[in-house]
Amino acid sequence: MLPTIITESMNIIQPAISTIVSTLFATMFLSRNTRISEIDKLKAGKYKEICDELLADGKMTYYEYFKFGNFLKIAKLADDEYGKGIGKGSQSKREHTKTEFNFDWFLRFFESASNISNEDMQVLWARILSGETYNSGSFSLRTVEMLRNMSYEEALDLQRYSQFRVESPFNEILLLSSKEQFSSADDAIEGIYAHETDDWRETLARIYAISSNETYRLMQIGILLPSTTEGFFTLETSNDDCHSFYNDAGIVTVSIDADKTKTKEKDFAYQGHMFSIPAIELFSVIDTKPSLKYMLDMARLIRYYQPEINVALYKVESIDDSGYRFYDDEKDILCDSSYFHMTSLNRLPGGFLDESRIFVNNETK
Repeated sequence: MLPTIITESMNIIQPAISTIVSTLFATMFLSRNTRISEIDKLKAGKYKEICDELLADGKMTYYEYFKFGNFLKIAKLADDEYGKGIGKGSQSKREHTKTEFNFDWFLRFFESASNISNEDMQVLWARILSGETYNSGSFSLRTVEMLRNMSYEEALDLQRYSQFRVESPFNEILLLSSKEQFSSADDAIEGIYAHETDDWRETLARIYAISSNETYRLMQIGILLPSTTEGFFTLETSNDDCHSFYNDAGIVTVSIDADKTKTKEKDFAYQGHMFSIPAIELFSVIDTKPSLKYMLDMARLIRYYQPEINVALYKVESIDDSGYRFYDDEKDILCDSSYFHMTSLNRLPGGFLDESRIFVNNETK
């Protein structure tokens, strides 16, 4: 009895994806003396019928049947995603162009994706196939290789930590971390173990569980680059100098407050690990969006630990096709009480932070 991996319902509608599936199938499974009837079935998308015949004639192994069945499931999902615009490489900010397909890329993709039977992982593979079909070059072979070696649990890690991604004023896409990273043992018993000597970076890392253990594991997977990025810039009072940290949810701006400091300039430091290029490319195919709550807590902690710095947060209202973020620069939501509920600072020990200095509304600031 034949396995029921390939079904009659696996019809591919999108011509581009159908062409890729048929071309790959013909290259790998059909010989030069293939009957015209088989080629006609292939053109008609009758994959089950032709695979069943090849399997019965001994021209296809059960393993090959299993692999093509997995790939066909992914292609069917990609067919569904194609019309939704999912997986079209939004991070790469590329415009849709009609380019020739890179057959080598799709062949490598098939060899990797056809071994994936986990349905949740197949969705990610489908979105990559959809995106690469829509715009050739959206996903590198390094991304395919990283996803091939990624378990479902590791994919969940990418999904979780990608919501904390922040772009620096120097266009580094970072997972911010502290200089003195804590280990998971620090908070294993009493929740968050915080120090009075912490700065905004250390406190932010603690409340969002960005520990040394986690960053090391993310580096091993390939989600983060192995080296630490330490950056700083100088804020000056003379020219209304302002720098921004941002993601697709919010924009945090920092500038020096001349009324609160005796100096004309102030260095502002940050630290983190850069996301790898494959991880950045995968941002467009995962469900998790950047966290506005994280940006709010980041802005609150900067203002708390460095009161000489003016901090504002603007909510991103929309993003155009080129990746430009639109926001209302007259609507600073950091002191808007309707956003006070969006926080993870309540994970800290009671009394660790003076909440009257953390949550300052527009009337009392």
